[in-house]
Amino acid sequence: MDNALRELLTDDKSYYDYSIGPILLALALGLLARSHLVKFLPYTVWLLLGGMAIGVAYTSQPELLNQGLERSVGDWINLDPTALFTVFLPVLIFVSAWSMHIHMLQRQIWQILWLAFPAVVVGTALTATFLKYVLYDWDWLPCLLLGTIVSSTDPVATVALLKEQGVSDKLSTLIEGESLFNDGSALVLFELFLGAIEGHELTPGGVPITFVRSSLGGAALGFVLGYAAAQVLRLIVNDAVAEVTLTLVMCHSTWLLAQGTPIGVSGVMAVVLMGLTLRKQGRPFVSPSVQAFMTDFWILLDFLANTVVFFVAGIILM
Repeated sequence: MDNALRELLTDDKSYYDYSIGPILLALALGLLARSHLVKFLPYTVWLLLGGMAIGVAYTSQPELLNQGLERSVGDWINLDPTALFTVFLPVLIFVSAWSMHIHMLQRQIWQILWLAFPAVVVGTALTATFLKYVLYDWDWLPCLLLGTIVSSTDPVATVALLKEQGVSDKLSTLIEGESLFNDGSALVLFELFLGAIEGHELTPGGVPITFVRSSLGGAALGFVLGYAAAQVLRLIVNDAVAEVTLTLVMCHSTWLLAQGTPIGVSGVMAVVLMGLTLRKQGRPFVSPSVQAFMTDFWILLDFLANTVVFFVAGIILM
């Protein structure tokens, strides 16, 4: 015990002082970009560029960084991607589902599903074909894996721009709804092809079966959990902390149940359906005095998650 305490007291304090440095840099840049620089470029682009600048300094000019900050940047670069997924991805998905216009979504659901599933499969196949025969001449599996990555769109900047221009809710809902669902379909395909590259057996008949099971299974799990959360929410009255905590717990526990247990279904689809179900079935039970606090809480969490994800992505790219 004495030796452990002595090591802790004599260790390099700069590492602990700066371990949160990249997060603070990301938030400062995100605040600056959101308030003043967004007129030139979307704030997510500024975050990506800022992260790339830190990444360049880390790889080629490390003397520009404090020793503790350098070590913490290295920790973020080497962080297990699963940890980033588990912490940030459920938040981003749930916020989109929770803020969706449900009635508009129901009217456009078939267009959205067509774009999010068959169109993603076709886009993946076309991209893989182009990579193999025009660009790189790789094997099919790496081409298909990269095809799933680039076939899934992220309309964060696009939706924000559409809202600023005052376009119809119908168009915004179509774009955002398609993105919400195609994240699930693309991630299922990504996991299939990545597993095949790592040595798991992949048969022509097994791909559609696994795809459907993972997608529909995740949707079914999300619906059940969302409906259950709505019934719990109706029992809580005028307790802002409890009501918001319930949504946060359901956001991450749905992901963990889908991805981290033998259920083995799509965590993205599970969180999407949980969020949509809770939005439709449970939002009327949110106490009137809590509505504004609930909205502000998730807006803030969405900003924090987007800020960290894009900044860290920029660091890793370099």
